[in-house]
Amino acid sequence: VSRTTLFLFLRLFRKLYEPERAQQRTEQEVFEAFCLQNDLSSREREVLRLVLDSRANGEIAEALFITESTVKYHVHNVLQKTGCRNRTELQRKFATALYPSLNDTPRLTLVTDEKTGG
Repeated sequence: VSRTTLFLFLRLFRKLYEPERAQQRTEQEVFEAFCLQNDLSSREREVLRLVLDSRANGEIAEALFITESTVKYHVHNVLQKTGCRNRTELQRKFATALYPSLNDTPRLTLVTDEKTGG
């Protein structure tokens, strides 16, 4: 058996029997793609990583050795570049990039009984 045949067989085997593993991207790969797609600077990437970790502005400032107003500036830029209105929306947007199947999940809506008001 030639090397080429063996190589092609292994590639085909992986595609057929390991499709999920081959298609899954690591969190770091998704993070990098998300940052590139939204044209984030290196500092904005650092801030984003901590925002995604649910850190408060003061904690981010301390971790990055910058002022809290500088953190607010970077968070504002990240929100603008990603088209998000707040941190929760930003976290949701990243989560759907990380787990695309979340886009297919139906959203629950609250149905109220108009007669009882609840």
